[in-house]
Amino acid sequence: MATYTGKALVLTFGGTALQADYRSFEPNFSMGLEDASAGSDAGVTRLTTLKDGSASLTMRGVAGGTATLALLTEGAGGTLTWQPEGTAVGKPKGSVYAIVESLSESLGYNSVTEWSVTFQQNDATGLLRT
Repeated sequence: MATYTGKALVLTFGGTALQADYRSFEPNFSMGLEDASAGSDAGVTRLTTLKDGSASLTMRGVAGGTATLALLTEGAGGTLTWQPEGTAVGKPKGSVYAIVESLSESLGYNSVTEWSVTFQQNDATGLLRT
């Protein structure tokens, strides 16, 4: 099995490219579960309910990056798209409408300023992974 690095990642939010400044990107996928156990069941049985997802992004703070900060302000919504192996046909791609849940900034005295962004899925169709 071939491996790859994150260098080829193509990452956009609301149509704006973010990959030039990203340090790490971590999409998370989940499925809601409902306890369907009853009566004389000896073990728990579950039903699947709704798909959910979130993503964490750490990127370099961009000097004069007011447009990027406006795009990533908490409550902002847009389509979050990631292509871990680049844009070539047949390579994996993820896409979901998401809301910026939080944005934090790390201002180290002797280190690169970083922005950390948390995205929360807000899409009734669920996460698209192809």
